[in-house]
Amino acid sequence: MGVYLSTPITDKESEEGEHGNLKFGASAMQGWRKGMEDAHLALGQLPHCDGTPRENAEKVSMFAVFDGHGGCEVAKYCATHMPVELQKLPEFQQGDYAAALVKVFHRIDEKLDTLEYMDELEAYKREGAAKSAPAGGAKAKDEDDEGGEGQLSAQEALDIFQKLLSMSSAADGKDGGP
Repeated sequence: MGVYLSTPITDKESEEGEHGNLKFGASAMQGWRKGMEDAHLALGQLPHCDGTPRENAEKVSMFAVFDGHGGCEVAKYCATHMPVELQKLPEFQQGDYAAALVKVFHRIDEKLDTLEYMDELEAYKREGAAKSAPAGGAKAKDEDDEGGEGQLSAQEALDIFQKLLSMSSAADGKDGGP
């Protein structure tokens, strides 16, 4: 079934937090994909790049969902690096948060186009593959070549294809086709 499961995984990983009067929650569900590809961040108060808390006048919260679009590595990279990269921007430091947000997306995109971050992306990819693989290295049910509930083996699929091909050829001959 490719990158999809025959039935969705509906278990949810949820978290909640609060900062001052702000309360927030997040919930993630894998769904039909073979592994969770999305990432999110929920920061009730965005700390300075060095981890120190902000003064009352400069409290900023940051929430984001990053859709994996076929892979977890870029989503995880964005969730990890976007808060730090955002704060490095002069626009952010001057309080122009809208301009800073646009610019940080471009900055992350530029970083992803370089080879410098490939090792980190590969590590996220391996981590995602390990989480979606069954224990002990066994094949997942949907990867089993010998079939399974509602599935055909490769040989069964080939047999059906050959039968359909011969039926199509026979029908073409009866209708005066080639």
